Amino acid sequence: MKKITSLGLIVGFSLMCIGCTSGRTMVMNVPTERVKAISAAVVEDQPTVSVPSEVSNLFRDKVESGLFGGDKDSPPAFSKGTDLKIQYRFIQYTGGSQFKRWLAGGIGGYGEGVMTVDVRFVNSAGKEISRIQSEGKIGAGVFGGAIDGAVEKCVEEIVLYAKQNFR
Repeated sequence: MKKITSLGLIVGFSLMCIGCTSGRTMVMNVPTERVKAISAAVVEDQPTVSVPSEVSNLFRDKVESGLFGGDKDSPPAFSKGTDLKIQYRFIQYTGGSQFKRWLAGGIGGYGEGVMTVDVRFVNSAGKEISRIQSEGKIGAGVFGGAIDGAVEKCVEEIVLYAKQNFR
């Protein structure tokens, strides 16, 4: 019985430590033609909001890793090049408060962290072929969850969209 209780406590504590994150994508401009790209370039545009450099750097690193990094089961989605330009800018950023998220336990969005990124997909001729807005949120966690969770969700949305539409 003691082992079961201990195991239950460990599993419960682990689950409570995980931040509650979500992501979503709004397609602003649907691709009108099918474009296949072998290579891509990631370009940051001037943000419309202030974003801490560590968050901006983490975002870029994760986008590049998602697009250009493969793993043992699959090759990279794209190589670095000029077939497709993925141009992004931060249009909303609220780091929120990890302490408030911890305190409220995710109730009512208290301390919520949110980021929204406007992403333009441009072909090699310089024509915009699609545009999306991707959002990531962190709303809870026993320790409040870090804004990194919102960054990861936002990046997942962008990378998935690029793979599904341009690969």
